[in-house]
Amino acid sequence: MTKKKKVKLVDIEGLDNLVQSYTLQNFGQRAIAEKLGVGRKVVRTVQKRLCITSGHQLQPSESTFAVDERGNQSVVESRKGNRITTLDALVLAADIDLETWEIYRHVINKWEVGARDESGKIVVEPLWQVKAWLQKRTVKLEIEQLKKDLLTFIEAHSPKYTPRKHLTFKRGWDRHLLEIGCYDLHLGQRAWAEETGNDYDLEIASAAFSWAIEQLAQKASKYQIERVCFPVGQDFFHMDDDSSATPRSGNQLDVDTRWLKLMRAGTQLIVDAVDRLLTIAPVDIIIVPGNHDKHSTFSLGEILSAWYRQCNDVTIHNSAKTRKYYAYGKVLLGFTHGMGRKEKPADLSRIMPVEEPQLWSASIWREMHVGHIHHRVVHNDLEEFNGIVVRYLPTLCGTDAWHYEEGYVGNIRAAEAYIWNHDAGLSSIETANLPLEARE
Repeated sequence: MTKKKKVKLVDIEGLDNLVQSYTLQNFGQRAIAEKLGVGRKVVRTVQKRLCITSGHQLQPSESTFAVDERGNQSVVESRKGNRITTLDALVLAADIDLETWEIYRHVINKWEVGARDESGKIVVEPLWQVKAWLQKRTVKLEIEQLKKDLLTFIEAHSPKYTPRKHLTFKRGWDRHLLEIGCYDLHLGQRAWAEETGNDYDLEIASAAFSWAIEQLAQKASKYQIERVCFPVGQDFFHMDDDSSATPRSGNQLDVDTRWLKLMRAGTQLIVDAVDRLLTIAPVDIIIVPGNHDKHSTFSLGEILSAWYRQCNDVTIHNSAKTRKYYAYGKVLLGFTHGMGRKEKPADLSRIMPVEEPQLWSASIWREMHVGHIHHRVVHNDLEEFNGIVVRYLPTLCGTDAWHYEEGYVGNIRAAEAYIWNHDAGLSSIETANLPLEARE
């Protein structure tokens, strides 16, 4: 008996595609094995992995395509084979509702693989892959509606701010910067006291934020403040759209309200805070995105730019970069949410002088202010961290169900303000600890 001649295929993926193709053409396992020059056991194993029944019919449609849906985004991809060769065929096979979904991008790939048939002749088989990226049409409609609502909101307000009379300073020792640190508010988060130990919603968060701004402003009144640095973002919003999921991982969130309502409420909350801080000194707003609100925070920065377009005492820093820097006299401050893989304390101390070498060389007092972990941590090793303090700031936010179940409880809910002397660096840290009655 002569031994069967084995044929080396292009790759395992090519074998899968050929077995699937011949199976769908109603060839039996023996015939497929002979065509491909492999054993029946190999064919049977491939059919089992591809969910092809002995009757040569594909089991439910996920065998011919795959769907990865995350919130308002989805990716539909055909299995590599010869059944789906066009975008229309993919739409039909996956039963995509084009009234709900919009295809904003697609690719079609084609290649060939070959194997010997029973006569020893090489047979070339064309294979296809069709992939489409979709987004829900409601997202576009909601964004357009949000733009219209906010423009109407701004036009109705359209404030004209009277230029304030600036303080004059004869010496650097008299000049101070007020930095406001109200991080990780998670506006729009919902928590139930029976489940988490505290209630938290849009109204509670707004009240806590406004209270903290007023407390810090009053505590800073004993200093001669030349400017106010107001970082905005750092997960100021709990969600980035109506999917109620985190943008990166798609984790579902406990939310209190609709995204459009949240954007309007958040805008008003920041405007009220800036107007209060303007009674102290000109305000520099630094937009710092978080992992919950990257796009919402950027949009808020654009809205604030329009809002204060007639106010020379407000400056908005809203570049697309996730790390921002601010210089005042001999002080250099860096801001980031701390969600990057290379944003550990030692990493940040090396990143700052690389990204801002001129500001670094002109400064003596340098700090990176980070959010994300919802409690205070201070790293200060002048030898290891190149003379930089990496400071993680506290939050006013309540505990939601996920954090409670994971054991992240007991953090001191607070906001902080930092008083920086123009020449001598950090003069004072003022703290607004949330009253106990407001935490329940």
